[in-house]
Amino acid sequence: MESIKIDDNLLNDVEQKVIFIEQQEERLKKILAHHQIQPLIVVYEDLLDNAPAQINRILDFLAIPQPEQYLMQVTSGIKRMPSTISQKIIRQYQERKSMVH
Repeated sequence: MESIKIDDNLLNDVEQKVIFIEQQEERLKKILAHHQIQPLIVVYEDLLDNAPAQINRILDFLAIPQPEQYLMQVTSGIKRMPSTISQKIIRQYQERKSMVH
């Protein structure tokens, strides 16, 4: 695998992507509020930590009866994916952001 250089260009790119995501999230919140829609927030890590409980939350939100507990067997290929390089990028981005603010 090719080595990734963590420099100002990469951190600037990360910052632009974070800003874009935050803007899109705000836009979606405004649309939902305008239409008086209360969304269900599903956190990826919570789904990984306890898939059956999160699936039951989703079913409750959608007003779908939950299956018998003994029938609830959830298997998934979803895994935590934090690589060493992504963790370094996140750490350096957060350090840089804390120095600016």
